[in-house]
Amino acid sequence: MTDQYTIRARCYAAELAGLTPPRLLPAVLRFGIRVAEVPSGTGHFLPAYRAVDARVLLIDANAAMLRTAAEDAAVLPRLATVHARVEDLGTEVGPVDLVVVPNGALNQLTHDGDLTHLLHTLARLLAPGGRLLAQTLLTHADGVTDVSGFYDPHRDGEWFIDRRFTGPGGEEMVRRRRQHRSGDTVTVDFALTSDGNPAYEQTVALRVLDPATVRATVTRAGLTLDRVLPGRGQLSEVLASRPLGGRS
Repeated sequence: MTDQYTIRARCYAAELAGLTPPRLLPAVLRFGIRVAEVPSGTGHFLPAYRAVDARVLLIDANAAMLRTAAEDAAVLPRLATVHARVEDLGTEVGPVDLVVVPNGALNQLTHDGDLTHLLHTLARLLAPGGRLLAQTLLTHADGVTDVSGFYDPHRDGEWFIDRRFTGPGGEEMVRRRRQHRSGDTVTVDFALTSDGNPAYEQTVALRVLDPATVRATVTRAGLTLDRVLPGRGQLSEVLASRPLGGRS
């Protein structure tokens, strides 16, 4: 997967240009805030951070993504990067006031990892009173699963075009995807072409979560659940906070 992201890094920002920022993001930003986006890719919501003169820390397992992000340092001068897997982060990283987990990344990380461990690791990044905001793919009590830019529960099994955009060199980029759900596992195949030529192919697997699991796991990880905002046509948002009283 990391090699595929290396190929993808040069056009990642253009590919995600239409990504909807979390609806709760404006409410948790403030001037000069310390923000960590994890896993970040090249950065998902940099304009929002830039608007409040945030100190931004991008954390990702792919060095090429972070190198591409660092090229934007002149536009976002208070930008730093950490090359690491989320699971391997130690207490030397942080503290920050806000951790943002974008675009269903928590679902992808928990497909092969333990949700409690991941949330506990993210909680350690937070200063006392800091908050965690995650865009999360949820199936709700009424059986409805969120729709996102990478998953539509009504289009299982078929290849279809879901992105057309201009690459960094002016080339025409077309992304196709195919998805399949089995139980709480979603597998998504992506194929990107550049001016009609194959650019990369990638398969990702995600674990679909539900609000009850999220609530219980957030508590086990030592966080306080502030809100679960249902997706209603986009990803749901989970907002949690670290209690006052120090970092574990």
